[in-house]
Amino acid sequence: MKIRCAARGWSQAGQMKDLPNTVFTEGLIEPMWQSEFSGLRFVLESGVPTARNKLGGHGQGARL
Repeated sequence: MKIRCAARGWSQAGQMKDLPNTVFTEGLIEPMWQSEFSGLRFVLESGVPTARNKLGGHGQGARL
């Protein structure tokens, strides 16, 4: 998500939990889908950052 934001020139500052708000605000995901994406948003805001930090991808940047 951070890579998509950077490619579009959108703000990507802050923590992972801030990125879903950016993609909704900037229109990557249509407003009508916000309620359907709430479960995914919860996982992205809470579970993914913890796993990523503990498994080592933290700070890797756009290159894999």
